[in-house]
Amino acid sequence: NVSAEEKTVSLSSLIQTAGEKNPEIKAAMRKWKSKAALVGPAATAPDLNLGIMWEDIPSGENSLSAAGMEMLTLSQKYPFFGKLTLKKRIALIESGKYDYLYRDAVRSVISRLKKAYYDVLYYQKAIEIYEEMSEILKHDSRVVEQKYRAGREKQMNVLKVQVELAR
Repeated sequence: NVSAEEKTVSLSSLIQTAGEKNPEIKAAMRKWKSKAALVGPAATAPDLNLGIMWEDIPSGENSLSAAGMEMLTLSQKYPFFGKLTLKKRIALIESGKYDYLYRDAVRSVISRLKKAYYDVLYYQKAIEIYEEMSEILKHDSRVVEQKYRAGREKQMNVLKVQVELAR
């Protein structure tokens, strides 16, 4: 038979386990990390474009080496001054929003966990008290019945104790 103290798990270990394994917290963390990973790339310039063009290719030729003119182009679109900084700020704000949502998810899960934990402790204690009171009433019932048999107690008192015990 295991006592209630031996079965009780510490609140701090439950909070730690919830932080590591709760799917709501894990999902919020993944969203936050994915948004945080976009902050750096938001401030980078677009990729370079490399192009090759051939002009004046004679008809009937299957080779590009016969082309009259070859051009190699290298270009990059560069946004207007300040636009990259603004994109980075927007990404930071977005990341901050998801950081807040992550922290809110952690607080929400821990709050629900604490409520459930203390509800369980309350009901365990209520059951213990009920069992103790039941034992006291059983003992009182036996004492009153013995006094009744001895003629030192009224039948009404015996019935009162039995009614209390039946509840």
